[in-house]
Amino acid sequence: MQKVVIYGAGGFGREVHSMLSTTSLGFHGFVDDKLEDVLGNGNWLSNQSELNVVLASGNSIERRKMYNNIQKAAHHFPNVIHPNATLQDEGSIKLGKGIVITCGCTLTTSIAIGDFSILNLHTTVGHDVSIGSFVSIMPSVNLGGGVVLEDDVYIGTNATILPFIRVGKGAVVGAGAVVTKDVPPGVTVKGIPAKQQ
Repeated sequence: MQKVVIYGAGGFGREVHSMLSTTSLGFHGFVDDKLEDVLGNGNWLSNQSELNVVLASGNSIERRKMYNNIQKAAHHFPNVIHPNATLQDEGSIKLGKGIVITCGCTLTTSIAIGDFSILNLHTTVGHDVSIGSFVSIMPSVNLGGGVVLEDDVYIGTNATILPFIRVGKGAVVGAGAVVTKDVPPGVTVKGIPAKQQ
């Protein structure tokens, strides 16, 4: 059994920890933001090589910082997928590395997800969707067919992105928003229909 180090000892780290018991991955320990294990046994991520590491922060900026802190080491970044997540056409779904897909998510067909992205509880991803790297999707989000989420996008809880919409790099979609048109890079949108803030 592969054991993983969870880098991030906060709330999402604990969620990932509870998921591990439902997967084929075992638990090796937590590491905090100072790169020390929470039991005070030293600096695992820089003193050891070839560990299996999960970056456990719901914030994509923080996940990118975590990765930059340790990328020079020869670590592996397995995907953590809850067994209650549904990948309907698994052969057509392309996953990068270090992805976390939590309980109740549904992915349909012809989907690509970049590295270190998170799909949180009960997210639905329609056909032909492209999700970039370091994307954070919060619980109960609905992505229509043909949606494109560029790198570093944050989608708030219960948001809906209508089909064939592009959300630009680093954009933020507020909780409960309904996105009916493309969102430019770096912009925050909220409301129904979603408007720039």
